[in-house]
Amino acid sequence: MRAVLFLIALGSVAHANPVVVVSDRADLAGALEVDHVEVVVEPTATLPGEQVLDRAAAAQHVAMTHGASAAVWVENNEVWVVTADGRTVRHAPIEDASNPRLFAAITASLLDELSAPPENQAQVSVDVAITPPVVAPAAADVVASVTPVEAGGRRSPIFDIAAGGFVGTRGMGFGEYPGANTTPSYPSSGVDGIALQASLFPRPETEHGDDLTGFGATFEIQRSIGATVSADDMVNDTYGNYGLDYTAWEVGAHYRHKTGRFLLDGMVSYGNATWTLAPDFPASVAVPNTEYQYIGAGVGVDFAFADHASIGVGGRYMYMLSTGDVSDMDWYGPGTATGAGLDANVKVALGGALYLRAFAEYRRVFMNFDGYGSLSAPGYSAVSDITDSWLMAGTQIGASF
Repeated sequence: MRAVLFLIALGSVAHANPVVVVSDRADLAGALEVDHVEVVVEPTATLPGEQVLDRAAAAQHVAMTHGASAAVWVENNEVWVVTADGRTVRHAPIEDASNPRLFAAITASLLDELSAPPENQAQVSVDVAITPPVVAPAAADVVASVTPVEAGGRRSPIFDIAAGGFVGTRGMGFGEYPGANTTPSYPSSGVDGIALQASLFPRPETEHGDDLTGFGATFEIQRSIGATVSADDMVNDTYGNYGLDYTAWEVGAHYRHKTGRFLLDGMVSYGNATWTLAPDFPASVAVPNTEYQYIGAGVGVDFAFADHASIGVGGRYMYMLSTGDVSDMDWYGPGTATGAGLDANVKVALGGALYLRAFAEYRRVFMNFDGYGSLSAPGYSAVSDITDSWLMAGTQIGASF
């Protein structure tokens, strides 16, 4: 049974205020043997709120309701204290949350550290008593590491911007109809560039937090720098490296919901990825320019594995609206095209609004031709399908406000 244990100080200090301990374990009250303190057990619900600061506000309300100076509770192997005026929130780790004696010692340390003015401080004296056969370290050996938390916490950001660089690889695989004499070769080659992204989420789900939540919009752009592709011109018996331009951008509409340590993201998007070969690329090498225009839909999830660090994964489907020159009749002609993608990221806060983000993106477009194009019809270069894939990985420095 969940209960609120009221430790009401009635003793020699006439103006001392009670302290409310919110807990579902009655043994925690027994560990707090305070002179002239009455222990009252009263049924209550658990503290409401998804974020710890929401639960702190609920605990503050409990303290105010009962005329207490502070409220104390335990969650995630930490002891938390909030003053009735809401100006001070403190917490400290508890190595063994099942040990009432440790709870009593750490609670006493937190209460002593409260920084309210002397005339408003709760006059609380906690004596820790334990009876055999329980074995626990002496009170002097218990060290409570107290971390002050600013009342109210950080206001939820609504805008985010990040920029950085990436390295990657891109190549094409060509399938062929029976009887084809020669199919092009486009092995994977390196691509380097810069990446920029910006996000706007004007209505966060909660007033305080570290993540962009609610409905919002994103914009991303990637641009290659000095990329090249190798080509073996078997007709003219030449081999060389030729320039390659890669530009990709995407506009997305998102809804993000935070639940516990998980941030869930659903999105739809419109995007474009263009691969353009240099004008001096040999015409006898049948590698086409491509311009993929698509509508995408996907989901993602980020997990906060630490207070200021998270890891995320996601997937998407891309409905192709066009594929560029590759679908011209002079090349491979009409057909069907589908796309898919996978995403991963690790984000670490650097302090304040700044963070460091590492990311990886994999994109794959599969094109299956009807056989009416010059290079897909049965004959010299009877290409049946093309699989175009690229993988990018990079880092960005960002800020959220």
